[in-house]
Amino acid sequence: QQPFTLVGTKLTLKILQIYDALKIYDPKIHLRVGKDTDPAILKQALRMIRSGNSSFCIANDEAIFSGYERLGIPREDAKDYVLLGCYEPVIMGLEEAEIAPTWLNMVKFLEFAINGGRDLLTDAPIGTPCADPESFEQLLRGFFKQLDDYTDFALDLFRKQCLLNTQINPSPIYSASFAECLKKGMDVHEYPLKYNNLTLKYMGLAIYLLRYNLYHFV
Repeated sequence: QQPFTLVGTKLTLKILQIYDALKIYDPKIHLRVGKDTDPAILKQALRMIRSGNSSFCIANDEAIFSGYERLGIPREDAKDYVLLGCYEPVIMGLEEAEIAPTWLNMVKFLEFAINGGRDLLTDAPIGTPCADPESFEQLLRGFFKQLDDYTDFALDLFRKQCLLNTQINPSPIYSASFAECLKKGMDVHEYPLKYNNLTLKYMGLAIYLLRYNLYHFV
């Protein structure tokens, strides 16, 4: 499926109505919704989802703007974001987003915390060495220690890899879509854009909620 971002203009409602009439699922619709979005647009999208025409990803502008602000990126720049790939925001013309160069399995970190940093199947010392937990509190601290250490390791690894991206995988066609790359005569992976962000993917997010929910509940 190819994504298609709609930003809540008058044309958006007409596009949704035609998309619904055609009964198609490609392109996938990425619908940006903010405080000024016409309620008729959101109602149309929800009607379509209820009827089974559900190839939608609805993005909350406020949540995404707030996320960019935590990275030091002002709303004035973030307002032109689109959703790339599945649903990752990227600012058109200003941002090169290195999305998911690796996936981290948080269930594995729990295994390491239980088993002294060793793999249960092979007994290989893959994780951070740690003592066997004697309480839930120790287990929780051990889990987050494994998570933090692997995150730091992954980020350090890919920061080093990024320095070689242009040699390994030059992208002249993609680079030509950015005015800044053309002006500076640089490949996009030499990072001439205003914002260059790298994100990691974590699997097993329900476990991560321990930090915010179960931990305080207990």
